[in-house]
Amino acid sequence: MLKPLILVLGAMLSLRSAAQEPDRSISADPQLEQFFEALFKGEDRMSFDEATASVKEYESVYLELKSTEGTSDAICREVLKAQGFLVWSSNSGMESLLMPSLLDEHAAECELASSYLDFIFGCGLYDQGRFTTAIELFERVLRYQELAPQLELMTRLNLASSYNAVEQPMKSIELLEGLLERAKSKDYRGEVSDEWLLNVAVNLGAIHVTSGSYALAKKQFQAIDRSAISEYWSRIIDYNLLIVHLGLGDREAIEGVWRTEFRNVDLAEFPPTMYESLMTAALVMEDFLFFERFREYLLSLPHLDMSGSAHAALFANDLSGDELKEEWMHHVQWENDYFGFLKRRSMDLAHVTDVRITKLLEELTEAREMNRLLNHVIQWSLTCLAIAAIGVVFRFFLLRRRKESEWRRAFLREPASSFDAKEEEVFQINEDDVRLLGDAVTFGKRTSEAMLILRKLNASIRNDMDALEVEELKLLDPSDLLNSNDLKVLSYLAAGFDPKEVARVMGLTVPTVYNISSRIRGKLDIPKEEKLREWVHAEVRKRKQGAVSG
Repeated sequence: MLKPLILVLGAMLSLRSAAQEPDRSISADPQLEQFFEALFKGEDRMSFDEATASVKEYESVYLELKSTEGTSDAICREVLKAQGFLVWSSNSGMESLLMPSLLDEHAAECELASSYLDFIFGCGLYDQGRFTTAIELFERVLRYQELAPQLELMTRLNLASSYNAVEQPMKSIELLEGLLERAKSKDYRGEVSDEWLLNVAVNLGAIHVTSGSYALAKKQFQAIDRSAISEYWSRIIDYNLLIVHLGLGDREAIEGVWRTEFRNVDLAEFPPTMYESLMTAALVMEDFLFFERFREYLLSLPHLDMSGSAHAALFANDLSGDELKEEWMHHVQWENDYFGFLKRRSMDLAHVTDVRITKLLEELTEAREMNRLLNHVIQWSLTCLAIAAIGVVFRFFLLRRRKESEWRRAFLREPASSFDAKEEEVFQINEDDVRLLGDAVTFGKRTSEAMLILRKLNASIRNDMDALEVEELKLLDPSDLLNSNDLKVLSYLAAGFDPKEVARVMGLTVPTVYNISSRIRGKLDIPKEEKLREWVHAEVRKRKQGAVSG
């Protein structure tokens, strides 16, 4: 499993004004983007043995391609793939002897561009302590025309890390302020995870370290939940805590982490940025055995330059034996004196820096809580809205269907001749009926129901309602020529409804009612000169009388 490559600190360019936003004017090669995007996202991860074998294979391929004549796009593309993979693997714990020279050669000949490739090389340069060049590459990544949100956030995170590494903590804070502002926007919300926010918290602690606010840095690192971050970032916290203990002059704390976390660890695991702190800790602890092992390791690195170190004299090639021991004791004494000075200086915090970082930490906590609550709120809200909507729609259709059924059943099934005291109560006007009639007159609403109420009211007063039962209408149609729709239309027409009222009640068009009326006349052989309503009532009475006399 490859370890994450994203390095110690990180953030983004300031977003406080449009003028600070870089112009994105670089086009990426699609094939290169696809290759390095899969590498960046950790797709098709390999075991350590498989990855080591791949490193050797890519080294061989790279050397072979470099010796090929010509610089076609196809050759350049394969060269850059090999370069990028080797740098990525080296920063992920697998050794590549070509890595230092690859960082020097990056993009020297090929014009093909890849945002992911530039990001990978920026991380490699940062890991080698070449922060200024890393800043140039991270800023180049942000100028690409098409940039994936996750890559943009990680690039801005590492860019702030680089600025902090060159001792520009205030600029790093400004970058992190803009990064959190961007991360809270809706365009990036899906890309922000709890682990990413914790990585930002590590960056803030590291800015405390750079600013000399060691007490606050210690508090910040101890507050981070290590179970929620990767082993790599946990080790970064240990690195920074060692620097914090040195800055605070806390000899007891240094001794505790020195013997448990650092003294016996593989030196190849330490980034070059930690070499000076390790040397200081070894001097403070007066651990000469570790110093000898560490010195031998550093001298074996061909590209390492210790001339700028405060302890450069200890790395002279001609120094050995008693001379080395004497020089060692001199540096031990110097470090112990300086250690006492740091103890006194540890309480002198950079006030402005502390205030701004404290505010950022509050926003970071708020962002994490909002990130967690937002998903729950959205999920429950959508569920409740869906249930409520279904309930409202179901209830609306249920009540509407029930109301229509009641009116039609009351109208069609109550013959006019059978009114008695009990049945007359059905047609008494109540408040709902009055409101319905008012809506029909004022707003033109529910006119069909209003018409039914008026006809029933008229029938209750006159007691001569002409409604006929369906069974009575079937006396006119012994051969079943009329279908159910015909019978309904006939019942309304026989009751005195005109075609427009029938159309409104049954939800039909007026021409359709006229057509059905004509079809009924044809099926029942109703003479043209006869009115349909009068003919139907006369025929029903005649056939009832015939059935009784028979």
